[in-house]
Amino acid sequence: MVKKFSSKIFLVLLTVVVLLTTSIIYFSYRTIEQNFYDSLIEELTTHNTILSPIVREYLIKEDKLGLRKLINGYSDNINARITVMDIEGFVLAESKNDSKTMDNHSNRPEVKGAILGKISVAERYSFTLNETMIYVAMPVKNGEVTVGVIRTSFFNSKFNLLMEQLLTDMVSISAIVIFFALLIILVFSRNITKPLHQLSLAASRVASGDFNTKVKMRGKDEISELSLSFNNMTKRIKKLFDKVTSQKEELDALIYTIQEGLVLLKKNGQIVLFNEAFKKIAGKTNISGYNIDNVLDSNELKKIIKDAKKKHLPQTREIQINNSFYLVSSNILSTKDEIVLLFHNINEIKKFEEIKKDFVINVSHELRTPLTAIKGFVETIEEDIPHDQKYYLSIISRHTERLIRIVNDLLILSELEEESMSLDISEVDMKDMFDYSIKLFEFKLKDKDLALNYEPDEEIPLIEADRYRIEQVVINLLENAIKYTDEGKIDIRLTSNLTHLTFEISDTGLGIPKEDQSRIFERFYIVDKSRSRKVGGTGLGLSIVKHIIATHNGQIFLESDRGLGTKFTVTLPITQPD
Repeated sequence: MVKKFSSKIFLVLLTVVVLLTTSIIYFSYRTIEQNFYDSLIEELTTHNTILSPIVREYLIKEDKLGLRKLINGYSDNINARITVMDIEGFVLAESKNDSKTMDNHSNRPEVKGAILGKISVAERYSFTLNETMIYVAMPVKNGEVTVGVIRTSFFNSKFNLLMEQLLTDMVSISAIVIFFALLIILVFSRNITKPLHQLSLAASRVASGDFNTKVKMRGKDEISELSLSFNNMTKRIKKLFDKVTSQKEELDALIYTIQEGLVLLKKNGQIVLFNEAFKKIAGKTNISGYNIDNVLDSNELKKIIKDAKKKHLPQTREIQINNSFYLVSSNILSTKDEIVLLFHNINEIKKFEEIKKDFVINVSHELRTPLTAIKGFVETIEEDIPHDQKYYLSIISRHTERLIRIVNDLLILSELEEESMSLDISEVDMKDMFDYSIKLFEFKLKDKDLALNYEPDEEIPLIEADRYRIEQVVINLLENAIKYTDEGKIDIRLTSNLTHLTFEISDTGLGIPKEDQSRIFERFYIVDKSRSRKVGGTGLGLSIVKHIIATHNGQIFLESDRGLGTKFTVTLPITQPD
């Protein structure tokens, strides 16, 4: 590559020198030729001017013999041809030929001009001498009257011979100049390309991984400075490379030792990086470069990747792969638009959840019978004991009722969490359901002096849902709104579009603080525990509501703040997917 560069420099400089030299020769030659031509014309004109007064005397005397002697003698001294003619164009004297044998020259262009009183110049072929000549003709005047014409001329061949000699000399000099210029260019190009060749070789060694390469240059020119910068750059690259190598080794060791499965994907799903834990999850050894769909066939995983690409936000979801449960976290590397997936095995957690669920179900079933018995015996005893002792039985009865509600809610929640649970889907009229549910709470609304504003749209379509479950949602939300509102009103709105039905239940009650809103749907989570015990809350109602809505492919949203009331918005699909 350096040789090519050296050749380019040599050719470019050679071209510049040749072009400059050729241009100088051409323009110099043209200028010298024009100047010489102009000087020749001026010299011939001068001879005419000198001879004109003398020729005039001879013409007045009509001394042709003396005129011829004058012309011949002067012609020999100036090495030029001289011709004298009368105003009729007849030749009276000629230095190179016998004037008696010559034709009339009145039709010659230069003679025509001179007869008219002007100095005339012409370059043409001479039929007398059979050669091209350069002519200068001048009128010979006696006062204001033209009495004849004097013409001096020079052989064009001599002029051309002089120009050819001049051109030969100029070309010879230029050839010598170009030769020495070639030597200088050759030395100059080698002085430039030699250090560049060394730099190129050093760069190749650095590219191959030899960071100990150094370039030594003498002098203080730009190339020496470039060599010094190259050495500093190589030194810095070595440090950075060592640092990156060390960090990569640490990162590889860290990724290898992570117990969770880790995989890095390109935008198209191709696997770029993975650890040993992910290989075990995939159950394959050679997966580098494969598409994730060919390694793990999971619709849930495909959805996670799709959502990560679409939303460009971290995603966390529970999926099942080969009878094992994983909590999969995804994130987007915005610099390369790549996806990182982390697989956390939650089999043990799922086992504990199953144990806990079984325990809750078993305990709930076991508690239901004795609690029902206690309630029955308390009601029986209440009829027989004195009035002053009924106070203690009422406390027992109230707490027994609360325990029964908790047990019933736990059983409902456990049933909803069962994956095998199916919904009894039918067409449900939500207008009718709200009319029925509102009537259930008329007494409580009147008892607390609360206003209820119910605003359904005129056209509300029937939806596909489990009537019993959706009724639980409506009753639960209405009961909470009344329970935690001491004064003001409750608003219910019912709207729909082409695909979804939406209802809002808002109140002017206590409200839910911002810090509690993220946990409001958790089991047994109670914002105001003292008030909840007072009104009989179990902390399971909203958890049940959320599960029912989720099983119907719907969504629930919360808007609230302390002291400003609460609004729950529920969106349900009009048609359930198959």
